[in-house]
Amino acid sequence: MKLTKKWAPKLARSPAPRNQPEPDDKANDGALSPLEAEVDRQIGNIVPQNVRAQVVDRLTTIVASETFAGPIAHPRHLREYEEICPGAATRIISMAEDRNRHIMNMEELGLRESIKDQKRGLDYGLAGFLALIAAALTCALMDNNIAAGIFMSAAALGGIGLFIRDRKDK
Repeated sequence: MKLTKKWAPKLARSPAPRNQPEPDDKANDGALSPLEAEVDRQIGNIVPQNVRAQVVDRLTTIVASETFAGPIAHPRHLREYEEICPGAATRIISMAEDRNRHIMNMEELGLRESIKDQKRGLDYGLAGFLALIAAALTCALMDNNIAAGIFMSAAALGGIGLFIRDRKDK
């Protein structure tokens, strides 16, 4: 597309600032935020002057999004909750503290139960090992050396296997 002389003077002008303050923009009384000023500057004279403020507002609404992650609301949102419903901020913070305490208690309970499970497994393993040794000794006293050897082999291989597997996990 070729530019004509008719459009050349309009391209040379600098963008005009927005004249009307936004209804929700009470803090800065119509002054452009840094984001709005940059959008206004970037669109230049591409957008006609009569819809320029609307375009800048729509673009900054799309572009200006924020994310906040955490156990409680963003401080600005917390302040707004407090303005709408006095005491809400305290309740929200208390709720987050209760939830955090619950999560920590559940993690501690899970850890304690895991340790108990490991100890129980060791106890059962020791009991089985001792039972095999006792069976081997009983068979040896009854002059059944083959059965005694089988029980001792099972006890030895099980114990050695446990130690080898335990070393590989670490």
